[in-house]
Amino acid sequence: MSISRRKALIDLAARYQVPVLEDDAYGLLHFGDPPPPALAALDKSGAVICLGSMSKVLCSGLHFGWMAVPPVVKAGNPAMVPGTEEPGRENRQKPPGPGGIMAAARELTVEKEISEGWESELLQAVLFDLDGTLLRVDTAEFMTEYLREVGRAVSPVVDPGRFIDALLASTEAMRANRDPSVTNAQAFWADFRPRLKDCIDALEPVILDFYTNKFNRLSRVAQPCPGAREAVEAALDRGLRVVLATNPVFPLSAIRDRMAWAGVEDLPWEFVTSYEEMHFCKPHPEYYLEVADRLGVPAEKCLMVGNDPGEDLAASGVGMRTYLVTDHLKDSGQVEFNPDLVGSLADLTDWLIGAGPDLL
Repeated sequence: MSISRRKALIDLAARYQVPVLEDDAYGLLHFGDPPPPALAALDKSGAVICLGSMSKVLCSGLHFGWMAVPPVVKAGNPAMVPGTEEPGRENRQKPPGPGGIMAAARELTVEKEISEGWESELLQAVLFDLDGTLLRVDTAEFMTEYLREVGRAVSPVVDPGRFIDALLASTEAMRANRDPSVTNAQAFWADFRPRLKDCIDALEPVILDFYTNKFNRLSRVAQPCPGAREAVEAALDRGLRVVLATNPVFPLSAIRDRMAWAGVEDLPWEFVTSYEEMHFCKPHPEYYLEVADRLGVPAEKCLMVGNDPGEDLAASGVGMRTYLVTDHLKDSGQVEFNPDLVGSLADLTDWLIGAGPDLL
């Protein structure tokens, strides 16, 4: 297990207050390159109980072992001891998705679940989600700042509160659209214009100016995800075609800005899913079929990479393979599909370039 995955396991255990029993009986019997550090050596939260033995090192007949227990567990902290109740314990954070703790543990398991033939060389295209996958952004913070900025921009023309209500309602109408003859942009404006028909003529150029010249100010609430560019470049180096498969609810200019914030805008993308060109939104299966159709690639030869189980794993419904990114995993609650592969962006890069065969 790589150091990054060891750290991710510890973070997950600390987040959900689940103790980890590390059986390190063979930790001192390592030859060749130095072994990775034990989980206990990386643990800063007191989540790891380490078990060791002298039997494997000195003599098989010497039945001697030890248990290294963190002070927080020694002190009897009930939050870290299974089966111990405390007031309010039932309100602690629970692992996302079905299966409780097993679903949380699944976040750290990169496994091969499908038939022989699931290999990177059989892929033809990789679809990368943007927000939370390549771009680190807190959705709640971003939306707060976005609505504040756009409300300020339109305030000379319309009351910001009225504008924001119309914007959010029409965005939902666009997301719900399933008419293949209507682009997302057309669906949005068909719903939006009647809501603000008394000022729409003056408002449209203001909105255009906002996305062209002012949206980029929101870079202050976002930063590149470590390893994002490397993951896309690894796919390109393998000869795979790459698509920026963000949820197409924004104009292309706003998506290009966010790609620049992520440090990937200059890469040779096949295309970017924007609201001007796409006809469906995630998680509708038509969205993924439209991407595959534009590529001219069977859905089965596409890999969807994203951090949102509710939206990105829906690609499985049309036969695409999926890779759930755990660096900034979104809690989508109960989800319909399970990922084919799970891991960090670094794990994905290693797999794509052929290093780390244990990831298959």
